[in-house]
Amino acid sequence: MSQALPNKIILNKTSRFSVDEKQAALSRLALEIGLTLDLEQVLIRGLEAIIEVTAAEVGEIFLLEGEPEDPDEQKFFQQAALHAPLELRETFTELDSFGYGEGLPGLAASKRQTIISHKLTNDVRFLRQRFKQQGFHFAAAFPLLVNNSAIGVLNLFSQARNWTIGPEDVLFIEALVASLAIAVNNALSYRRMEQARAGMAALSNAVEILNTSLNPRHVIVRLLSEAVKLIGAEGGAVYLYNPGASFLQPHATILIDPEWRERELPLAGSLTAEVLLTGTIRTVSDTATTPERVYPKLEESGRPGSVVAAPLMRRGQLRGVLECYSSRPRNLSKHQLELLSAFASHAVLALRNAELHQELDVERRKADVERKKFEAILDNSPEGFFFAKPDGTIVNFNRNARQILGLGNSNPENFFQYKRDYQVFRPDGISRMSEEEIAMTLALKEEATITLQEAILRWPEGIEKYLILSAAPIYDERNQMMGAFTLFQDVTPIKQAEKLKSKFLSMITHELKTPLASIKGTISGLLQEDVEWDDVTQKRFLNSIEEDVDGMVALVANLLDMARLEAGFMRPELEECYLSEVAEEAARRLRGLARTAHQRIQFEFEAGTPPVAADFIHLERVMVNLIGNALKYSPERTTVTISVRPTFENENQVFVELAVADQGPGISPDDREKIFKQFYRGQLVANRAGRKVGTGLGLAICREVIALHNGRIWVEDHLGGGSVFKFTLPALVNEGLSI
Repeated sequence: MSQALPNKIILNKTSRFSVDEKQAALSRLALEIGLTLDLEQVLIRGLEAIIEVTAAEVGEIFLLEGEPEDPDEQKFFQQAALHAPLELRETFTELDSFGYGEGLPGLAASKRQTIISHKLTNDVRFLRQRFKQQGFHFAAAFPLLVNNSAIGVLNLFSQARNWTIGPEDVLFIEALVASLAIAVNNALSYRRMEQARAGMAALSNAVEILNTSLNPRHVIVRLLSEAVKLIGAEGGAVYLYNPGASFLQPHATILIDPEWRERELPLAGSLTAEVLLTGTIRTVSDTATTPERVYPKLEESGRPGSVVAAPLMRRGQLRGVLECYSSRPRNLSKHQLELLSAFASHAVLALRNAELHQELDVERRKADVERKKFEAILDNSPEGFFFAKPDGTIVNFNRNARQILGLGNSNPENFFQYKRDYQVFRPDGISRMSEEEIAMTLALKEEATITLQEAILRWPEGIEKYLILSAAPIYDERNQMMGAFTLFQDVTPIKQAEKLKSKFLSMITHELKTPLASIKGTISGLLQEDVEWDDVTQKRFLNSIEEDVDGMVALVANLLDMARLEAGFMRPELEECYLSEVAEEAARRLRGLARTAHQRIQFEFEAGTPPVAADFIHLERVMVNLIGNALKYSPERTTVTISVRPTFENENQVFVELAVADQGPGISPDDREKIFKQFYRGQLVANRAGRKVGTGLGLAICREVIALHNGRIWVEDHLGGGSVFKFTLPALVNEGLSI
């Protein structure tokens, strides 16, 4: 709205105009307003020219604004005012708009004719009371007519009591106003054209700005901000519709009263509710005339002057309402309403895109979590797993698959082109399995489902792995094969346990059968009635029976010890021990065996060797086993040497080392690691020694007992022939070590 110009000295007053004066005034007016299409300039220049010609003291122009849905709501708004004295300027804000039939200008607009009042103080048609109080006596309202429709009203005022205009003067002023109306209409048309062009550019820019974000909250705030700018409003709010709610609350607001911002709108009895009900744009140009349409319970201080509400619709479904507010009464043009409606359509699409993106993002995150869970399950699964496409391209390959197949951290790219460094055998371990027989090949090429296929993988270095394979094709929703997966379980420990079990049963059977057969034969011989045995022979028979029984008792004892060790039931009772004393006690128990083979046991104990924390009985059993083996597998008339000395390991930590050296045939390098495993017996060593082979449990028990004492045991070659069995235990002199 234009502001009034500063006070101006009024020129001559006249009540009648000559023909020349009329012609000159019309020419001057045409010149003043014909050189511009700027509406404000047209209004100011035209009003100033007419005031100067008529010698009126004050003038103002009201223009019809907007195209409301209800013609009765059409209003004229003040656009220009000139020459109002300072003390009178507030009177112009007393009525900055009016409707048809309201006051003198309203009558002039509705009747489309000039309305004149020569005595304002007694004229009830004139509504500005303060205007009357300031001494204005004369007023005239001239409608600005275009095609017999009022596009505005020009008002002239005077305080002079003798200021009058006759009928001819009225016709002349109407001619001036008609000329001004044409210029105003042209300027309005130009403004509307410029507004349309700017509006389309603004709409395009607003839509582009909307599409720069995929966050629903940001989109709502931006759509509101751009809508307010698009129609020149001052504030606004966005309400999203929830079918289950009984009221609406704003999701975003701009520059509005706090009371208005916090309101809850009922789903009936408000402008917003009308939009929800009809799905069409609604306007209230002056909330003072119909406050109940905006919000019935809102105080006047918090109520905007005008409101426009547009539906946010998508495919016939209402998503919410976009409202824009102005502080003063205002009518929007048809073009502005169309712009806002078009923008609302684009806005709801941008909002839906953002919501879909958010939903997809949520689903993607969920899928990513599930994928990571699935990958974690696969990677930590005891089975090997991989998935391949129909052409053999491998997509997923879990950690255990790489471990089982000995691939390290690398994955093969294609199942069919994968160069294997192992051979695949059938369960018998003899015949090779062809590529076409492997479960994954059958699943990929023949779409067959294979379960529990047994195979043996054999590497050139002699490593064997027993696998159980399962494979099956996978199909998409169109029943097209996407590929196939295979699961394979390494059952090598199970197969080895089965072999060990068979070996154990065979060994136990043999170890028990041989002495039992010997005992039975000896007893049968003693019980023969036709033979008379002397005392020496009977004693020899009984000694043989005792030896066989001792062997079986030792076997059972070893089996029980091994079982207790594996179950964790054999816990050492630690005490201060000197390995030299334990070695002497073990050797004392084996003197009989050494005497029989004419063997000698020799000690080499280094002075000052510290004690260890150990279970004396457990260590004695270990030494009996080691010394007994040395005697058993060494030839007659040889020496077994037992040495004890301190040594340093693990960053200068003191240990005590015990060594048992024999003069037997020695142990091959291949047997040195295996010899401490259960049921492993050095057949070659035993055969060379010409002695009976043991059960293969003694050294396994020794390893477990030494491990319980935080020590280690191993075997080396003995300089000059034979073997040296050694073990070390932490010495009690170490800091922090106690019984």
